Amino acid sequence: MKMNFRDWSIRSKIAILIGTTIFAILLLSGIIFFTYDKRQFELSSLKELNILAEITGNNNTANIIYNSPTEAEEVLEKLKANKNIKLARIYNINYQIFADYVQSPEYTNAYLDFFAKQDTFAFKNKELLVTRPIYLDNEPIGTIFLLSSLDDYAERLENFINIYLLILTAAIVIASFLSLRMQQIISKPIISLTQTMQKISKNKKYDVQIKRRTSKDELGELINGFNDMISQINKQSIALILAKEEAEKSAKVKEEFLANMSHEIRTPMNGIIGMARLLSKTKLNSEQTLYIDNITSSTRNLLVIINDILDFSKIEAGKMKFENIEFDFYDFLNRIELTYKEIAKNKGLYFYINIESNTPKYIFSDPTRLNQVLINLLSNAVKFTEKGGISLNISTPECNDESCTIKFSVSDTGIGISKNNIDLIFNSFSQGSSSMTRKFGGTGLGLTISKQIVNLHGGDIYVESTPGEGSIFYFSLSFKKGTGNIAVLENDFDVDVSFEHIDTKSINILLAEDNEINQLFVKKLLSPKFNIDIVSNGIEALHTLKSKKIDLILMDLHMPEMDGYEATRKIRESDNEKIKTIPIIALTAAAIKDEKEKCINTGMNFYISKPFEPESLFNVIGRALKSVQSDDNTISKPELKKNEHEYIDLTYLDSISENDTKFKKELIEIFVKQVPELKSQLYQHFNDQNYQSLSAIAHKAKSTMALMGIETLRSEMEWLEINAKNESNTDRYKDILENFETIINLALYEVKNLNI
Repeated sequence: MKMNFRDWSIRSKIAILIGTTIFAILLLSGIIFFTYDKRQFELSSLKELNILAEITGNNNTANIIYNSPTEAEEVLEKLKANKNIKLARIYNINYQIFADYVQSPEYTNAYLDFFAKQDTFAFKNKELLVTRPIYLDNEPIGTIFLLSSLDDYAERLENFINIYLLILTAAIVIASFLSLRMQQIISKPIISLTQTMQKISKNKKYDVQIKRRTSKDELGELINGFNDMISQINKQSIALILAKEEAEKSAKVKEEFLANMSHEIRTPMNGIIGMARLLSKTKLNSEQTLYIDNITSSTRNLLVIINDILDFSKIEAGKMKFENIEFDFYDFLNRIELTYKEIAKNKGLYFYINIESNTPKYIFSDPTRLNQVLINLLSNAVKFTEKGGISLNISTPECNDESCTIKFSVSDTGIGISKNNIDLIFNSFSQGSSSMTRKFGGTGLGLTISKQIVNLHGGDIYVESTPGEGSIFYFSLSFKKGTGNIAVLENDFDVDVSFEHIDTKSINILLAEDNEINQLFVKKLLSPKFNIDIVSNGIEALHTLKSKKIDLILMDLHMPEMDGYEATRKIRESDNEKIKTIPIIALTAAAIKDEKEKCINTGMNFYISKPFEPESLFNVIGRALKSVQSDDNTISKPELKKNEHEYIDLTYLDSISENDTKFKKELIEIFVKQVPELKSQLYQHFNDQNYQSLSAIAHKAKSTMALMGIETLRSEMEWLEINAKNESNTDRYKDILENFETIINLALYEVKNLNI
């Protein structure tokens, strides 16, 4: 098993600490010395070569004046005595080669491009290059070029490394000796202390003492303090054993009492509920029905209180049992949503659940206890909220292949909690204040039980609240991810959605979905009415469209190989008009506005978020199939209206909104909000010459322009997307952006004056 450094023994830590310190010092010293020595060698070599160049140049002034290249070469030939000089050239006043010396043929044409009219030098490829002007009476008459190798430095470096390794070896030996000496002084008493502590922990006996030290250092104080502490613990241990025996007797009496009370109360309560149900099935007048409903409601409320008390007693006794089973988390949340939407609606409140897109569909946990926590929090939120509403937000801050941390957040717009009472609400049998108990009722155990359940799962519940504005209760738990291999219950979906005069059995629906459980679920929903084809990714969907007539596509967004977005784009770009215009319904687990906008901009016609109710799916399909022709069973195109505007064309927007004014307004609001951001981003990436990002923004703008029918800008954004991606025709970008700004301002004026 891999151990962290902090888990190593003190003996090892001391040895590593001393060794690491010495090694670090030597390494740093070696680097500094190496850098300094290398720099000094280079300066020395440069100085020597400059002197040699000056001497050689001076020796050739007469040869240059009298145009004697042969004599100049004889002078250069004397450089052979210096084995490091590989190449020497003399240039005349016209910068032409006058004479040269080449030690080996490989340097014959080397560095012909390295030439300057003034003093210069360079280190290249482990070689030093120098040029110096040749003067006569302070007038330049030519230039000398010398090339010297730095081979001597390789030998110098090898000697340095050998000496450094010798010093390092000696340092390691010294470090080992020092660490052994330090271990005798430091680690030995600490090891003795550790062994004694382990012995106490194992035997649970506190009458053990360590031999006291006479030294006044920290170790002496530690051991002497440990002995005093053990003596005190030994005394307290005896008292605790006696107190524990008394507490166990008391807890046993309490447990027996609660068990008896549970039996004595729940048995007649179940009888009352059962008889009330039987009575409700008999012939009753309205007054009697009201009485029966009140009896049933009262008994259920009383059972909730009894269950809370029993759960509380189980937790206190440490007997709360938890399951760890795999379940469909989305279906779990869907049932909560169905319940609380109705409860909130009856009170005039809104209720919704937001699920982050990366939240796993299947997890391992105890769904009953998780449901209990959420029900307690949501019930409190509904109870203490008179206007506005409640939301349950699910996010996934951390996730890997095996597990996810899921954050649950319940927000309400209720009465809130004062700062003085926030610390009290999780106490047993407590509410925010006594007036709350009188007004709203309850035992005050719901939050206590919820907190303790979350604590037992390794988390904690937190609350943020402002009196008069509302509260937020939130907690995070870690869950193992499931595989979806769970039993599927056979359900009879009694869904009665009218499809008017459509012959549904002649309608072919293609479901693109990679999750087998979702495939089975949708197939069971739709197969009684429609012909269903199922594929697992976008590539298979495109193949199916080529080989079979499809009237409607249900498109999952996240699939392997090709996702729903890419598949939709390819369908909308198809040369086949029938394939190109097939209605597409997006199926997504991310119920957020940005996701909906992205679906519409990609070319999808409708949108439904998972988990969805069967009725909701049938209603969306019904809207999509409204214009099915009765004869050939193909989807008819929406009738085009004459455009009433100069820059915008709402034909496409009208076709996808299907007279849903609210939906239409929402898309227009998104357009108005998005356009300034798009304009700013286009100019920013253009000015930064970040053409790849410019292409990406142009792609996004293209879809937005298509939504509002601004065809001129749509085609220009499409051109900009392609060209910016290839970084071609960049001289036209500025004109396109200026035209975009002009037309979009006029289009926004038309949009803002729409009468919708």
